[in-house]
Amino acid sequence: MNRFEVVINKLSDLAIKVSGKTIEDFFANSAFAAFCVLTGDMGEFKKNSANTEKFVVVAEDQKSLLIAFLNELLFRGENFNRAYKAFSFNKLSETKLECIAYFEKIKKIKYPIRAVIFNNFKITKSKIGYFANISFEI
Repeated sequence: MNRFEVVINKLSDLAIKVSGKTIEDFFANSAFAAFCVLTGDMGEFKKNSANTEKFVVVAEDQKSLLIAFLNELLFRGENFNRAYKAFSFNKLSETKLECIAYFEKIKKIKYPIRAVIFNNFKITKSKIGYFANISFEI
């Protein structure tokens, strides 16, 4: 199972297909993919305990939670030059997540992401894991 793949690349939108064996893997892979798009860097990431930030996000449902999480990460990433690429989840329910995010400094931004788009967004759960197509406005 691939962590993610780019499925649509238009002039102003980009879509990725994300998967994960567990919901935690799925959320982490979604964020990892967003920062790979943002920076163009899909290289190895080494966790550094000195470069961490705690996140708490609340939303009305799981779909909104993922989008709010990604938008918050992307906002902080672009404003503080951070690429969040690894996560330790303390809590992840349908409506709330708490995690420690590991980051590295962004060297350059390849595709600035304006927002995660709700259009045609759906999280699918199967016997082998979680899947979604996630679109970004770039």
